[in-house]
Amino acid sequence: MRELKLGVVADEISRNFPVAVREGKKAGIQHFEVRFLRSGRIPRCSARELEEVDAIVRGEGITVTAISPGLFKHAGTEPEFRRQMTEVFSRASELALRWKTKMIVFGFKKPGATEQDPVTIDGEIPGEVLDWMAETVGEAERLGIPLLLEPEPISWTDTGLRAAEMIRRVGRGGLRMNYDPGNVAWMTRRNPVDEWPEIAELVTHMHLKDTLLEPQDGKFPVWVFPGNGGIDYATLFRRMLADGFSGNVSIESHMNLSPLLLVAFKTAVERLWQEASRAAGEATS
Repeated sequence: MRELKLGVVADEISRNFPVAVREGKKAGIQHFEVRFLRSGRIPRCSARELEEVDAIVRGEGITVTAISPGLFKHAGTEPEFRRQMTEVFSRASELALRWKTKMIVFGFKKPGATEQDPVTIDGEIPGEVLDWMAETVGEAERLGIPLLLEPEPISWTDTGLRAAEMIRRVGRGGLRMNYDPGNVAWMTRRNPVDEWPEIAELVTHMHLKDTLLEPQDGKFPVWVFPGNGGIDYATLFRRMLADGFSGNVSIESHMNLSPLLLVAFKTAVERLWQEASRAAGEATS
């Protein structure tokens, strides 16, 4: 069976990074993404907390698979882009280099989009948005930092297909995809698995969560365990295995994971992966 490189977004367990690592390791996890610490979102955190992460990364034998500074998630204009490059990208780059890891970015905010109402915008991604991303990728390549573009409902890249469009039009090897089928299902209210063949070659990292497809009270999604929502992970995992996916998969449950919930979530994911591996083996035998 091909290895599942399963990790977790650390603050899904706790914004106290030592606690998150301790509980994650108890559950058998060695791979961690860094997004929020107690003092704020990476890189806008206290120097003491960042030093604490440094010490743990050096001493605990863990891997930081990515950092997520929220870059461009709420930037939709040229001045906002420039400000985030100065205030966020530059500082986040120092951490990515320090921890020898990748940086997650977003595809810039769609006009009028909110998390309550992401809105759908037809047509091509604007040229200026592509120029901003190309400039960012060029700077990241100069520094030696791989960038991962994440589909996000309020951004121009609100599905895997739209993220793939941006990556291909930017046309630089330093930009690949952090695929988040949960975000795509949130945006489209449908199972997103059919888009996998069109994006597979670009996906090197993945966030894992599941959601009910039908709106409940209000417009925010209801997050559930993998296999209990509208995303057909059994099929998605089979396709990932068939395509030789070997990247990292990070639990991003949006559930405030207690130790028991973390183990249960991890077990559910591993069971789906094992079933997909068996099915893939039967298909090739």
